[in-house]
Amino acid sequence: MVSCYEAGRDGLWRHRFFVSQGLENAVVDSASLEVHRRSRRAKTDRLEVPKRLTMLLRHAAGAKKVWSVVRVPSVAEEDRRQLHRELLTTQRDRTRVVNRIKGLLAGCGMRLGLQGEVETQRDEVRQWDGAPRPAALRARLKRAWQKVQPLTEQLGSLEAERRVALRTSEERVLEPVRQ
Repeated sequence: MVSCYEAGRDGLWRHRFFVSQGLENAVVDSASLEVHRRSRRAKTDRLEVPKRLTMLLRHAAGAKKVWSVVRVPSVAEEDRRQLHRELLTTQRDRTRVVNRIKGLLAGCGMRLGLQGEVETQRDEVRQWDGAPRPAALRARLKRAWQKVQPLTEQLGSLEAERRVALRTSEERVLEPVRQ
């Protein structure tokens, strides 16, 4: 038996399950699947299954250029990536909140350096005409800044954890990262 599925949100556990059951399985890169560019049609299994089945048969027969097959990492390789992924996600979350703060301020003609004593700066900043900030905006900025602080702390602890892992790990895979 041969099977395939499109790589996506479900992760790679299905592939591991199919292989453990003795099935041959291909995880296909969705960007390599053929689509009709001119026709605006619904994307449903009823419409796509016949095409996918034809492509799977060609792939099983040995055709090389049918689609791109994703290399499935081992569970250990996948686990090793979690710290890095969490670090990137936390950085993006912090950047998103900081950019929202900057956008709120810019909308009123204000600027704020988001380093050092931000609370003091936040209380002193005035609108473009020298008027104090409106109360609702002040409250919103305060709540937004309260989101930034834990993200900053989490980033620090994740970076420290990464440094320790790089220093203490004996895995050869991490050698390029250390350099």
